[in-house]
Amino acid sequence: SKDDCINIYFTTIQALFSLFKNERENSLSFEDLKDEKLVFLADEAHHLNSNTKSKNENELKEGWEAIIKRAYESNNENLLFEFSATIPQEFNVLEKYQDKIIYEYTLREFCKEGYSKRIFLVKYDNDSLEHRFLGAVLCSLYRELLAQKYNIVLKPVVLFKSESIKESMQNQEKFIDFIDNLESLHIEDFYKNINKESDLLNKSLEFFKKEYQNTYAKTIVNFLKNNFKTLYMLNTNDDKELEKNQILLNSLEEKDNQIRVIFCVDKLNEGWDVLNLFDIVRLGNKKASKTITTKEAQLIGRGARYYSFKSDLFDFDDEFRFKRKYDSDLENELNALEKLTYHTRNDVEFIKQLNESMNKEGLLFEEEKTRIDLIVNEKIKEIIKNNKIYYANNKRIKKRDLKNFYITRIEMEQKIKGLQIPYFSNSIKESEEKFEEIKEEYDLQKP
Repeated sequence: SKDDCINIYFTTIQALFSLFKNERENSLSFEDLKDEKLVFLADEAHHLNSNTKSKNENELKEGWEAIIKRAYESNNENLLFEFSATIPQEFNVLEKYQDKIIYEYTLREFCKEGYSKRIFLVKYDNDSLEHRFLGAVLCSLYRELLAQKYNIVLKPVVLFKSESIKESMQNQEKFIDFIDNLESLHIEDFYKNINKESDLLNKSLEFFKKEYQNTYAKTIVNFLKNNFKTLYMLNTNDDKELEKNQILLNSLEEKDNQIRVIFCVDKLNEGWDVLNLFDIVRLGNKKASKTITTKEAQLIGRGARYYSFKSDLFDFDDEFRFKRKYDSDLENELNALEKLTYHTRNDVEFIKQLNESMNKEGLLFEEEKTRIDLIVNEKIKEIIKNNKIYYANNKRIKKRDLKNFYITRIEMEQKIKGLQIPYFSNSIKESEEKFEEIKEEYDLQKP
C-alpha cells in the first residue's frame, strides 16, 4: 500500500474470515488494523447476518459475522457501508438494522416505477421437457427477430434451471438432441395447443406467419438450429471451463458474446445481473417447498432488470430510455421486449408457493392482458362524444387483507354505497374513485 494514496483491497467475506481467524506469520492481523482508518464496503451484505439469525452465543462469537465486526471495530473511526437487496426477516436481524438503514429502495418500488421487465408465467400441462424447450426458444426467437425488424441490437438469452448438477448436464444433452431432431411438424403441433390467452406466444405465431407466410414453420426450424448450436451454450456446472464461463456470464450483453442458452442449478441465484435474460425455464419437477420457490424467485429477480433498447428508427430521452414504455399500449409489439417469461410445468401447489415467494421478494407475476372491444348503443355514443367513459372492474379481496389499505373498512363501505357503476346500455353518471395504494409496513414484533 501507499501512504499518499487511497488504497483499495478487494476480497470476500470467506477470505477475510480465514485471514483473521487463522492468523499466520507475515500476514495481516487485527493488530495491524488498529492504526488504520478503514472504510468497509460490503456488497451482498445480508451474508454478514448469518450469526445474527442465531441466538446461540458461541456461534455469535465464532462466526464470520463476529470476525468481520471485530475488524471493523479495530478503529473507532472506521466506517462500514452495507449494500443488499435482501434483508433477512428474522427478528434479530430486523432489530439490528432498525436504526441503521440510510436509504431503502425496494425491488417492489423498482418494478412499480418501470425499471424492471414485467414478469409473465407460462404454464405447461404437458410434462415433457420438449414442450418447455420449444416454448422458450420460440419466445426467444420472436424477440430476436422483432428487435431486428426495428434495428434494435438484442441477443435474448434463455436460462434452463435444473435441480442437480447431474440433471443439468443431462438436460443439456436432451436439449441438444431436441434441437438436432426438430422438424416443422413440431412447430405446427405446438402452436395448435396454445391457449388464446397466451399473448406472447400467440403474437409470436402472428409475427412468424406474417413474415414467412406458408413457410413459417420450416423457417423457424432453420433459425433455431442455427441460433441454438452447442457452440452457443454454457453450463455453469462445468468446472473445467470455470474461469472462461465466469467471463462469459458477466458479458452476455456484449456484441462478441454469442451465448444464447445457459444451464444452471443454483450458482446464479444471487450476485449476478443480466439485462438480456428474457426466458427462465424450470426443468425440475420436485415437490414445492419454501426453499425451492425462494431460490426460483431470487433467480427471477436476477433477470428482472430492464433491457434498455434504442434504434435509429426512434429515440427516447435518457430518463425515459431506461424505463418501460408500453405498459398501456397493448397493440405495440415492442412490449414483448419489456417482458421476462418464466416457463414451468402446471403444478398448482408449486405456482402458489412461487407466487408467495415472489411477493416477498417484491416481484409479481402479471396476467396476460387481452384487448376487449366494448359495443355501446347509439344513445351512449352521443353521451360520451365529448366526455370520458370508464370501464368498471371488480376484484375480490380477502377480509384479512383489508388491513393493508390506508382506507378503513368503514370508509370503504361508505364509498361503495356512493359508487356509480357505468353500465353501457343505460345512462351513465361519471364517478372516478381513487383508492390509495397498498402500503407495506414492517412492524418489528417479537415472534
